[in-house]
Amino acid sequence: MDCQMFKEQLAALLKRKAGDDFEVKVETVQKLNGIEKEAFVISRKKDWIAPTIYVELLYECYQQGVPVPRIAEKVMEQYRKVEAEAKRPERASFFTSWENAAPQIYCELIHAEKNRALLSEIPHKKFLDLAVVYYYQMQGNHMPDATILIRETHRRLWGISAEELDARAWENTLRDLPVRTDSLMVYLKEEYGISIPLLELGPLAEQFYLVSNRKGKLGAICMCYPGVLESLSQRFEASLYVIPSSIHECMVLPDYDVFPEECLSDMVRDVNEETVNPQEILSDHVYYYHRESGELTLYAGEP
Repeated sequence: MDCQMFKEQLAALLKRKAGDDFEVKVETVQKLNGIEKEAFVISRKKDWIAPTIYVELLYECYQQGVPVPRIAEKVMEQYRKVEAEAKRPERASFFTSWENAAPQIYCELIHAEKNRALLSEIPHKKFLDLAVVYYYQMQGNHMPDATILIRETHRRLWGISAEELDARAWENTLRDLPVRTDSLMVYLKEEYGISIPLLELGPLAEQFYLVSNRKGKLGAICMCYPGVLESLSQRFEASLYVIPSSIHECMVLPDYDVFPEECLSDMVRDVNEETVNPQEILSDHVYYYHRESGELTLYAGEP
């Protein structure tokens, strides 16, 4: 069965299982970096709860041998869990009231040009070739990593200014998501149990530092934290190359005039093309932290 037939069969089953009080639609969802994905959107009529479940993931389950009726059952089970969680008394207005939503709103970095269309719909602040945007971190055991991107419609619903949103998001981010700076060697050893001989990474292996938050999620924003790059620059007694690994982290390398600078941008682009999930690419550019001025700029050697 091809994907189109799968969608039609699953949609019919979901509508039958959900009943007349529900709407079941397949919509195109705009993701980061211009990526579009199809998703089932299930909602009780005149209700604000509308989880999106991506067709791609469900079709993969079918291809692995899970019958369509079983997939429909699991989708409805997940919807009912989300509905029950959201309708708990303390959660019922979690996203319709600024007072309730404000403590769970944080900052992240995305690429500005690759998300130009999206930025027209969401509050943001430009930063070099990037943009600071805002998200709501869902709570609850069923959605530990789920987030909601804050849109202009949300800001207007809350009746707050863009400045108030930005200030509260930064307050939460700096308080709840403290920075983590580790050498690449230490990070690989602690997180993955990987020990790589120094000879394999070259003479600068111990000078590559990973910068992220303690959760390791959406942590590239840490390059904007007050004092982070300044502290690393003081440690190395040098200006810094800041290399975007993904929206989750960046790498920092001191400028000791021993690294072939023309290779940095090529390295970033190669990693983005071959390794990073397209939705998680931050930038193809390298940044430069000037020790003397404390300024972060696009690397002057960029083409």
